Amino acid sequence: MTTSNIVKEILADAEKEAKEIALKAEKEEKEIIKQYAEKIKKMENDFLQEKQKKEAVMNNKTKSLAESEKNNAILKKKREILKKAFEKAKEDFSNLSKQEIEKLLTASITNIQEKEGIIYANEDCFSIMEKIIKKEGKNFKMKKNKDFPGGFLFVNDKVEMDFSFDAIIDKKVKLKMELQIASILFD
Repeated sequence: MTTSNIVKEILADAEKEAKEIALKAEKEEKEIIKQYAEKIKKMENDFLQEKQKKEAVMNNKTKSLAESEKNNAILKKKREILKKAFEKAKEDFSNLSKQEIEKLLTASITNIQEKEGIIYANEDCFSIMEKIIKKEGKNFKMKKNKDFPGGFLFVNDKVEMDFSFDAIIDKKVKLKMELQIASILFD
C-alpha cells in the first residue's frame, strides 16, 4: 500500500468517524431538546393547574365571604325587627288598662317570698300597689320612683327584684318568646 492510499484510507476512516460522531451528537441534541421541551411543557401544565386551583380557592373564598356578609346583613335586619317588636310590646305594656295592670302586678307580688321590704313604684302604679299589698297581706313599705315607666322594684337587705314592665318583658316574655317569634317571622 502506498502512502497516498494509506492517507486516503485514514481520511476516509476519519471522515466516517466524524459523521458518526456528528450523527450521535445530533441525536443527543435532539434528545436533550425533547427532554427540556417536555420539562417546560410539564412546568407550564403544573403552573396552569396551580393557577386554576388558586383561582378556584379565591372564588370559593369570595363566594363564602359574600354569603357570610349577606347572612350577617339578614341577621342584623332580623334582630332589628325583633328589637322593634319588643319595643312595641314595652310600649303596649304602658297602655294596659288598670285592671290588666292590677292583674299583672298581683301575679308579680305573689312571687315575692320575703316577709319585709320596700316597694318602689312609679306614679301610675303606686296606688294599685298599695291596694294589692293590703289585699295580699304583705308587710312592705311603699316609695315612689320615677325611674321606670311601669311596674315596681322590690328591695330588702337580702334581695332586689325588678318587676318593672321592661324587666318583665326582657326576663320573662322575651326569653320565652324570642325563638318562637323569630321562627314565625323568619321561617
